[in-house]
Amino acid sequence: MGGYQKPLYTHEEALLFQSRVNIKVVLRASGPDRINVLPKKIDEPELENSSIKPEPVKYSPSGYYYQGSWRSFGGTPARQFNDSSSVTRCLTGKVIHMYGDSTVRQWFEYLSAFIPEFNLHRPKKVGPLMAVDGKHNILLKYRCHGPPIRILPVSTSELRYVANELDGLAGGPDTVVVFSIWAHFTSFPVEVYIRRMRHIRRALPIVSPHNIHPPPAIIKNMVDLILSHVCPDKKMKS
Repeated sequence: MGGYQKPLYTHEEALLFQSRVNIKVVLRASGPDRINVLPKKIDEPELENSSIKPEPVKYSPSGYYYQGSWRSFGGTPARQFNDSSSVTRCLTGKVIHMYGDSTVRQWFEYLSAFIPEFNLHRPKKVGPLMAVDGKHNILLKYRCHGPPIRILPVSTSELRYVANELDGLAGGPDTVVVFSIWAHFTSFPVEVYIRRMRHIRRALPIVSPHNIHPPPAIIKNMVDLILSHVCPDKKMKS
């Protein structure tokens, strides 16, 4: 299962988190507790201080939510798949492989409302899970990623790394691969996460408060964006 390692800090670091000692304790000023701001003298030159210059913006948002819908600033425009028929038309003839944490499992659960789930008698939080629509030739599969993982106890035979799973896929124009990996790495050094993502990348062929469980409106828009890549609007292309 992995679980959480406790504690993640040393004895010396634990001293910094003592209740009623240095948590929510007023820090008294060691010197004057006021700053007097005087008006600038006439003809006094401006002093340039590089330490207070604003840092240049390195990143810009990729879009925003408005009235429950994601509006993208660029990339593939997100279509709206608001009924079962539009989802079914998009996925007809497709095999969708989904790997990752509980976020991508939510995507599977959202799509299994349109595609009948086949009971593999496996735990819902762990999987593997599968949904099949024989009429429209749709196969949807979900599997949790390999360690580290912090959910219900998982049989080691079911813990498979995404990179290895990708190596075993034949691929093709009707194969869709989706993965979401981040939440189970939050208590590890970032280097561990970077290394895992690099392994996955190498396995690919070359062509408010935070909530780790997004609400239904966000899940819908996430899936809409995925389906927009699977079935781009031909009118927008032209």
